[in-house]
Amino acid sequence: MAELALALAATVSVLAFGGVKVFYFLPAQLIILAAAFVQFWRYGWPSISRLTSTVLAILVAIPLLQVIPLPEGVLEILSPGRAKLALEFSAVGASLRLPPTVTLQSYESTAAFLRLLCYLMTFLLAYQSYKLGEGRGTLARLLIGLGVIEALYGLVQYLTGSPYVYTYARTSGMIAATGTYVNYNHFAGLLEMVLPFLVAQLWLHPLHGSSQRHSASWRQILAGPQLANWMLRLGLFLVVFLALIFSQSRSGILAGIAGMFVSGLLAFPKGRKGIAFISGFAIVGLLFIYSAWIGLSPVLDRFENLSLPPGVEPSRTLMWKDTFSLIQDFPVLGSGLGTFPWVSLRYQTAPVTVRYEHAHNDYLEFAADIGIGAALVLFCSLWVLAIRVARKSISLDRWSEKRLAAACAGSLIALLIHSLTDFNLQVPANALIFSWIAGTAASLASRPISGSQVISHQ
Repeated sequence: MAELALALAATVSVLAFGGVKVFYFLPAQLIILAAAFVQFWRYGWPSISRLTSTVLAILVAIPLLQVIPLPEGVLEILSPGRAKLALEFSAVGASLRLPPTVTLQSYESTAAFLRLLCYLMTFLLAYQSYKLGEGRGTLARLLIGLGVIEALYGLVQYLTGSPYVYTYARTSGMIAATGTYVNYNHFAGLLEMVLPFLVAQLWLHPLHGSSQRHSASWRQILAGPQLANWMLRLGLFLVVFLALIFSQSRSGILAGIAGMFVSGLLAFPKGRKGIAFISGFAIVGLLFIYSAWIGLSPVLDRFENLSLPPGVEPSRTLMWKDTFSLIQDFPVLGSGLGTFPWVSLRYQTAPVTVRYEHAHNDYLEFAADIGIGAALVLFCSLWVLAIRVARKSISLDRWSEKRLAAACAGSLIALLIHSLTDFNLQVPANALIFSWIAGTAASLASRPISGSQVISHQ
């Protein structure tokens, strides 16, 4: 049941413009809340490690502390930056007063805290569901199905030059594949989490009629009854990768390729890594040739813009510099979860005609919102998890577990790389799917290696 609830929540949030508005993401939050209540009532609280419990406790405690009303003297100690702003406000006029909280925007922090709880519940649901053996193939099937639908929609948008998402007209003026997302970078963020699952299924294929310990060789696949199934998966991979290319997201394309490389390297059977590189380069090369035939010029123009001088297009480095200034004023507890779009206005050095909705760097934005310490805990934990599940995939014997672990590692690494230049973790749909993958990865990483039981995921 929990896996089906996760699948429904992910689907609803992705199709609703990525859940970027409160009322778009609300159905997914209610689904996750109901599923968590039922799951934990039936099976109890997940048996996570002490270290994981500590990380989750920190991620809950900091945002909760930010929204609790506190005496002014305590606030001056906990957040000197807030005290500085309070003095500036009082100098302007008595009508301008900050709330008696660490956060500078109580409503936004409360809404962001509720979204965070949804992500943490998603992580715990995924962790426990995999431990219990419920719907272990749901994650891969849902991601691939959803990714293919989004990719097809995105390709139609690009090839027809349509600026519409449903009936909403995008105002960016750039013709790009975006699927049901308004922002092409967020569309790329979804696809880069899907592609490692497709790559793992292509590289590590079960031998027909065999146990889960044997993967089919290329000769067995091409000469056996599974050729049609393998060709279908190859076709799905080509569709999703083409859509990623035509999203024109520079960092998304690079992060997606990195995720596929990690997943393919981990999933490919031992002793045949050389074939993996050759076949992988061949497939990607053919894709780029086909992309060029369709029309790769807009994508190449996007990469050429990297060499343009500052001011020709909005500079992320300028945003990051201003965000560093914000972090310096709120280093310990941050300015409040979800408050960056408002607080950053005070530190913005770009023309007032441009507004920073986000820092275009998840690492910096979380540091600004919840403090340097909590941000370090969050991202160090995620990188450690990605490395742990990658190492676990090498030692796993069963092909189904091995390819799931390899896919999770590739997806986590892809989005964490993309987070260096964008804000996919601020997009509810992508953050929810990322949490689902992370929960499954954590369960796999903690799984003992045992050959006493054959487990079927498909």
